Amino acid sequence: MAGKWTEYSDEQLLEMLKKTIEDMGMTKYPSRTELQKHIGDYDIPSPTSYLYRFDCSWQELMNNIGYDYDVKEIYSEIGKNHGSKGGKKKENVKWRDEPREKIIGAIAEDMRKNNYETVTEYRDKRDRDKTPSVYTLSVKQISWSEIKNEYKARYG
Repeated sequence: MAGKWTEYSDEQLLEMLKKTIEDMGMTKYPSRTELQKHIGDYDIPSPTSYLYRFDCSWQELMNNIGYDYDVKEIYSEIGKNHGSKGGKKKENVKWRDEPREKIIGAIAEDMRKNNYETVTEYRDKRDRDKTPSVYTLSVKQISWSEIKNEYKARYG
């Protein structure tokens, strides 16, 4: 915590942090990530600077300023990743484990359904749950011309 923040006492810095959290409306769950995103809007040190200065975790820091919360409880309420509802994970195909022929066939079929002509159109419009990424094509060394040839062979 370099610069002007060294001039402030621990109590002053903690009070500034608490006021900022209240101003941001994060009293139920003071998110370090959200605070970091908006740190430029407030005249306080970064969350990381607080952790270094007070040599503690974010949850311990929040407890020090009066915010007692259980991370596990919060995650079960709102989901760990920014309020996602969670639920069952989709069973996606791991395309990197599939043979080249299956990958080429899946893309040719998707081309027929969605009328793609270029790899750019495919990348931008593909069904992400049912078709491999362009990165997978690169890893498997599959060229777009191979896919177009398969498309012509299947559908004319």
